[in-house]
Amino acid sequence: MTKTKYIKKISLLVLSCCMLAACDDMNSLHNKYLEEGEIVYMARFDSLKINPGYKKAEFIYWLSDPKGKNVEVNWAMGEAKFRAPVSVTTLDAPGRFVIEDMKEEGNLNFIIYVYDANFKERSMAENRTLEIPGERYVSSLNKRNLKFYTYDADDRSLKLDWVTFVNERSIGTELTYLTSSGIKVDTIAKPGALFSHVTVLEDVVRDSEFSYRTLYLPVANCLDIFSTQSEKFSVIANKWTEPMRGPHVFSAAEPYLLHIFNYDIGFPVSLGVTYNTTKTGSNAAGTSYRIQYGDAGGTRLGFEGGVPPLGNIGSIALNEWCIYTINVQDAGSYKVTTQVGTTGSATARYRLEVDGVAFGDSGQLPNTGGWAAYQPADYPQLLTFIEGEHKIRFYVTATGFNIRSFTFTYQP
Repeated sequence: MTKTKYIKKISLLVLSCCMLAACDDMNSLHNKYLEEGEIVYMARFDSLKINPGYKKAEFIYWLSDPKGKNVEVNWAMGEAKFRAPVSVTTLDAPGRFVIEDMKEEGNLNFIIYVYDANFKERSMAENRTLEIPGERYVSSLNKRNLKFYTYDADDRSLKLDWVTFVNERSIGTELTYLTSSGIKVDTIAKPGALFSHVTVLEDVVRDSEFSYRTLYLPVANCLDIFSTQSEKFSVIANKWTEPMRGPHVFSAAEPYLLHIFNYDIGFPVSLGVTYNTTKTGSNAAGTSYRIQYGDAGGTRLGFEGGVPPLGNIGSIALNEWCIYTINVQDAGSYKVTTQVGTTGSATARYRLEVDGVAFGDSGQLPNTGGWAAYQPADYPQLLTFIEGEHKIRFYVTATGFNIRSFTFTYQP
């Protein structure tokens, strides 16, 4: 019995201490109220809408409290802060302020306060979460890939065949090309989530340039439309052509040697269709070789040194090009090795295009020790083909070399 009474006394003592502590806390709050007065919060925005953009956020607000004179926005765990003046608005004339040049990006939590004129009184916090696109977002965008194109020189139409492309945030593809009326820009919108595989452009000028870029809108209310880098191509006429001494069949069975002389025959003429140059003549051997195989109009490139397997194109001029129609039996990647002769020119380079798509620059060709001292030089990129017919264009981007042939070797 005595033990029970003792426990009860201890319990009452602990309870009394807790009540005294609670009273002290209440007294502290009461004393603070007596010393500082009643805590009055400013009114928050009546309504607030936030629109994201590239490294920025636009705030559209409605405010009815006349004491609201300033706004403070915090984000990045309080490490970043923005302040701006605000004022009373009407229903049809909201206020606006923009936070620009933001260093942070991604999913950010914004804490918004409305302050009085002296930043003494403020509203309760308002929290909003928003995704801000920045450099990381731009670098993550995927381009839509062009499989190949076909230009019909008769009706001046350009048919684009695309690789299948599905991306929920992409809103379309922007095309820029030259027509008889001038430069035209079209946007191909996607039907739902899947883009159409074929696009046909009308009245396209031959031997002009067209480009495209893939457009993105992260969210419906985003201030900016984003895009991938523009891809540029040359509009090459591929009607009225046929391979010279073809078919040129690429397969995994063995490497294929394609002589530089054997570019396509064009109809009614080759110049400007299957090759291009400013030269006005060539040597007799090269001319007779092209005529022998049916091309009297394709003889103005600088033929030198006999006929295949010898011979080469020399006195190469900037922007000369020629086209070869090939047939790929085994789809995949092929290494290209050229036979070139140089004397160490600091320029000496070219590029290859497949169906109008450039695969990049060859880089400076090696010094072989003489114009006729031919040595192999590998093209730095593999050419990738799907099965079927394709057109390869050899394009001179810097002079200072002779060229004899290409060898295409399948890469398993």
